[in-house]
Amino acid sequence: MDKDRDAIERLEDRLYSRTIKTETKQRQAGPKEDMEKPHGWIAPPPTPATLAEPNAKRSPSKRSFLLPIFLAALLFFVSAVGYAVYSFLYGGNVVSSSKITLSVLGPSMVDGGKESSFDIIIENRNSASLELVDLVVEYPDGTRNSQDVKVPLARERISLGTIESGSRTKQTVRPVLFGEEGSTKHIGVSIEYRVAGSNAIFTKEGGLDVLIGASPIGISIEGPDQAVSGQPVQFTARIRSNAQAPIKNLAFEAQYPFGFQVTNTSPETSVGDSLWRLGDLKPGEEKVVTIQGVLEGQDNDERVFRFLGGSEDDQTEAHIKVPYLMLPHSVSLQRPFITSSLSLNGESTKTVNVKPGDIVKGTITWKNNLTTEVSDLQISAVLSGPALDKATVIAQRGFYRSLDSTIVWSKDDDSSFARVAPGESGEVEFTFTPMVSSGSAAVTNPEIAISVSVGAKRTGTSDSNVPDTINAAYSRIVRVGSALSAKTDVRHFSGSQINTGPMPPKVDQETTYSVTWTIQNPSNTISNGKASATLPSYIRYIGNSTPGTERVSYDAKSNTVTWALGDIKAGTGFSTTARAVTFQLGFTPSITQVGTVPSLTGRLVISGDDRFTGAHINADAEGASTRIVASEPGYSPGMETVAPK
Repeated sequence: MDKDRDAIERLEDRLYSRTIKTETKQRQAGPKEDMEKPHGWIAPPPTPATLAEPNAKRSPSKRSFLLPIFLAALLFFVSAVGYAVYSFLYGGNVVSSSKITLSVLGPSMVDGGKESSFDIIIENRNSASLELVDLVVEYPDGTRNSQDVKVPLARERISLGTIESGSRTKQTVRPVLFGEEGSTKHIGVSIEYRVAGSNAIFTKEGGLDVLIGASPIGISIEGPDQAVSGQPVQFTARIRSNAQAPIKNLAFEAQYPFGFQVTNTSPETSVGDSLWRLGDLKPGEEKVVTIQGVLEGQDNDERVFRFLGGSEDDQTEAHIKVPYLMLPHSVSLQRPFITSSLSLNGESTKTVNVKPGDIVKGTITWKNNLTTEVSDLQISAVLSGPALDKATVIAQRGFYRSLDSTIVWSKDDDSSFARVAPGESGEVEFTFTPMVSSGSAAVTNPEIAISVSVGAKRTGTSDSNVPDTINAAYSRIVRVGSALSAKTDVRHFSGSQINTGPMPPKVDQETTYSVTWTIQNPSNTISNGKASATLPSYIRYIGNSTPGTERVSYDAKSNTVTWALGDIKAGTGFSTTARAVTFQLGFTPSITQVGTVPSLTGRLVISGDDRFTGAHINADAEGASTRIVASEPGYSPGMETVAPK
């Protein structure tokens, strides 16, 4: 045991001594009984050297010393916060909003259009004053100033200065409220204030709900809550007097949402399509305004109409300055359950231009947009206009009723129209040829209007707000370009110009001819008109004898004769005299032309702009040759052929 204690003491010396160096020795194997002896180590008590070590653990006695200090600091912090809160809420010189009373005293129901009185009372129960106090009153939409009802009153700020501790102040406001009878309006009030020693602005809010009892006028609107895009809708407004005295210069105004187009009103509007001046309204009297139109938009769009009534004595105003009442009416749009479209010669534009004599092919495509079937599908196309030639109308799988120029496709001619499956689609076709003249009479500005309507019934619906039938209608216009025409006459023996030379023309001898161009225009006025022809190299341009109103020129470089026509009026050559010019040419045949009928000019080319259709017009005619007018006195067969010298 002594040996073991000595070993432990030596080990302690090595562990705690700062001078003894640690030596590593290899232990020699001892006797077997020494190897089996138990060895142990008992931790010594802490020494000053141990406490001086930098990485030594803090002793339990030191932790016990710091804990009371931490608890004392925490208690002090909680006490300080509690005192601050108490001082703020209940302290002697601190302002609390809970100690400010803001009350609005007034009638719970007022008559629209009449002056109302509301008392706003502010009481300061704090021990400190409220400084730089402002009273802010927020009025509902439509409120007017009682001093001048033409002036809107949306917000009012009133400076109250300082409200001393324990005092109260009262402020009275007198707005004129407007609104629908039975509606509730909210008057919001608040005060903004500061406290001594602070630049912060504090607020206190309050308010009052007011019921609109009776307006000078009442408005009721009869109209759909839901509508199908593109379908006609109608609103009926009934304006009645609730006043005890006549209402002077009653005006009614409708404010339309985007996508609404007015088609008819009763009575007629006074300004634009939205303002009616209805005169004076006696007590208990009622006036009715009806508005018809078409509302277009996307599926499930919500559109809001607003209807206003009031008194407006300024006849120059396009709107009501002081409305007594504004009534909104919301309409939800539904997609048509049957849609259709019309194309003409492959074009789907509103207006399609065609040339005279062109066959017009119309194609109407349709589709059932519902998930349920529809029945009794019927498509109608009404054709009208001065250019319609009824004899040319052909309808495939439909019936053309010439009495009223209507093509009808229905289950009577196509059994598939009796029931149309969900999502089913199809198309129908028709053709016609416009005319630009009837006998000798020209058709001025020829066009054909095509109005298409699609009707069907849907079944299996319980929604009473959406129509069970639909009659979608739209129209297209076919405009026919002018049938501008020209002709060329050649003379030798007659006319205002004297022609010379052998007839028939002979080789190496010049023969002169008079060439006349004549222009006709049956329908549309043509602007920037021009006619021209190129002369062969063997032709000599001599000159013209045109009237002073016509302008004919010759360009030697291009060997071209040009007639500047300007405007060619509609009916030229039909209801009025045709336009014509005459010029003289000289022809000296060559031996190579013997036995032929040579050309005196190239083809006559005419161009201009159709003012009705907006299209550019081109036409042409045969050029002049030595073949003169057969009816001309002195003509005999064979005179057009070049003879030998």
